[in-house]
Amino acid sequence: MSNLAEKAAALMKKEQLLAPQGTVVVGLSGGADSVALTHFLQMYLREQENRLVCVHVHHGLRGEEADRDEAFVRAFCRERGLALRVYHVNIEKEAAASGEGLEECGRRFRYRIFSRLAENPQDRIAVAHTLSDQMETMLMHMARGCSVGALAGMHPKRGKIIRPLLEVTRQEVEDYCREQGLAFCVDTTNLSPLYARNRIRLHAVPALRELNPQAEAAFGRVSRQLRREDAFLSRLTREALDGTHTAFGYRVQALVMLDEALLLRCLSHMFREKTEIMPEEKHLREAAVCIRQGAGSVPFPGRWCFCCDGGTARFYRPAPSVPFWVKKGEDGCFSLPDRRRFFCRRIALPETGNEKKFHNLLFNNGFDYATIAGDLILRSRRPGDRFCPIGKMEKPLNRWLSETGIPREERDRLAILCSEDRILWVQGLGTADFCRVTEKTAVAGVLVPAGIDTEK
Repeated sequence: MSNLAEKAAALMKKEQLLAPQGTVVVGLSGGADSVALTHFLQMYLREQENRLVCVHVHHGLRGEEADRDEAFVRAFCRERGLALRVYHVNIEKEAAASGEGLEECGRRFRYRIFSRLAENPQDRIAVAHTLSDQMETMLMHMARGCSVGALAGMHPKRGKIIRPLLEVTRQEVEDYCREQGLAFCVDTTNLSPLYARNRIRLHAVPALRELNPQAEAAFGRVSRQLRREDAFLSRLTREALDGTHTAFGYRVQALVMLDEALLLRCLSHMFREKTEIMPEEKHLREAAVCIRQGAGSVPFPGRWCFCCDGGTARFYRPAPSVPFWVKKGEDGCFSLPDRRRFFCRRIALPETGNEKKFHNLLFNNGFDYATIAGDLILRSRRPGDRFCPIGKMEKPLNRWLSETGIPREERDRLAILCSEDRILWVQGLGTADFCRVTEKTAVAGVLVPAGIDTEK
């Protein structure tokens, strides 16, 4: 068995990359790495090779060379009896529309296609990243000043994505192709200094190999160590954030007690819950200052914003508020302009037996239907609104929202239930005192959020 087959088989077993069943989607570009991976997996699965589905994505970027790659892949799979799916995407057009770079857009579309073919839990997406790719990735992340997790590079397994060749160098891949008599295509754009990764591959990597001929293996050891440490720190991060959630973010009182290093990781984790964008250290440190001070805001990449006020730390994306005023439909549904829906349910309360249970459930969100004098309206807040929650005194609604800690950016989205200009209920604050459910209530109403209407 060759070095590639031995190392890949060992990694498959150690990391349990494959499930006992399920489709294995293989990205097959036609290059040496993907050809070697496909051949290895076909040999590795032997009697189960029908699990393999090869996928080739034509990006419409390299003209005749890309057409040549597609023709090669079709012939390769036909000769070996492998299932193949070919997709054509105009990446240049898609990138222009999304504002992404060509590489970033191409990657996004490839993985979108892979994911569609690997929908079941046991399915896997096999990609041909090697130890040489790992070294280049780590160097790129290091040059950009990324976090420890990013510096660790790629993982052998991340969700459904598996990388069986991650312990194999590019030279070992080419040796394997030569030993097995496997032809492959050469992407000439890999030699162009226009791309950052190519400049690292053509200039930085050779210099490091002069210092240490086993530089790739050394980077592999560093990657494994960093992945272990990152996994440990990630567990500490989850434990630190556990129990600190609020309705709109995390409690500042708990975060301010954390060590600086752990606080920065918590902030990074909070941001990554919202988006796949990697946060920059300078933004995380500015957000940490807001935590220590108990107030402030910081703009983050991707038009995100970090805000700390009212004892809550959170990330949000500023969006223009759209005032709404909606009547109840015949089906009892209020459909808002942003596609949120609320249903108004009428509940007849029993005269005996479970009165206390019903009253406890409806106390904060239910209202007495007998107090309604006109049509039910669901609207956004207005200047001059006043509100009196159950058992409290009447105040301007804005003051109640501030005292309750509801973030400013959420206040114009709150649903307010009214009848003839009287506020019956406010989202996040509950029912008004004058229409609360009592022991004498025969029919109660309750407003139930129904999420997003995806059919519009």
